[in-house]
Amino acid sequence: MSQSISHRQAIVEDVTGGLPAGAALLDFGCGDGKEVMEWRSRGFRAMGCDVAQYSDSDECEALYRQGVLRLIRPEPYRIPFDDDTFDVVVSNQVFEHVKDYPSAIKETQRVLKPGGVALHLFPPRWKPIEAHVNVPFSGVWQSPLWLRLWAQLGVRNEFQGGMDASRVAQLNVDYLRGHTNYLTTTELRREFERYFTTVRFIEDVYLRHSPSRKARALYRLQTLIPSVRNAYSCFRERVVVAVKS
Repeated sequence: MSQSISHRQAIVEDVTGGLPAGAALLDFGCGDGKEVMEWRSRGFRAMGCDVAQYSDSDECEALYRQGVLRLIRPEPYRIPFDDDTFDVVVSNQVFEHVKDYPSAIKETQRVLKPGGVALHLFPPRWKPIEAHVNVPFSGVWQSPLWLRLWAQLGVRNEFQGGMDASRVAQLNVDYLRGHTNYLTTTELRREFERYFTTVRFIEDVYLRHSPSRKARALYRLQTLIPSVRNAYSCFRERVVVAVKS
């Protein structure tokens, strides 16, 4: 985890020019809070929020009791923090699950201070293997026939071992349609620009600071061949940064 947090920290510091000591940070979609604690160990005043409490461990329970982690109110959708609270909002592999983009983006903008930065990492809709069901290109193609074909061929995720193909296909249909929402680049830009005046796709910055030598080699290559960056953002990772004016 430390390596991935270091990666995100380097990206944020790159796009902001550096963060003040003790900057306030919100982990949007914090899960069990482990990454929040990692940010806090680095000197950030980090907090987290999510739509549900995903762990009943003693540590997670304590973080909720202390108010370090908080639940997002669903109706009306509201992040449980005051306006202009955070210098940075980060999310990692969260926005592919967001059904109501306008409400989520509006709320991240609201809790940011003026000049604050939101950084969001998430898979693109054309990623060759959809990470939750392991079915090729099912960020785009979610028809029962397509999902049944791959179930018949034996494709399963880690929770589906031993299930018959019909059951697997139906679970995948239900999950993809109920819990994922892969937008196009045009749609993403439109949604973020409704609430942020500065919106950038920064897959090049992501590659430049990656701990992976292969990714850094791709960064050098994309400076010579711009289509490499386009292919990476289309098939591997989306990285969006938005600045509150």
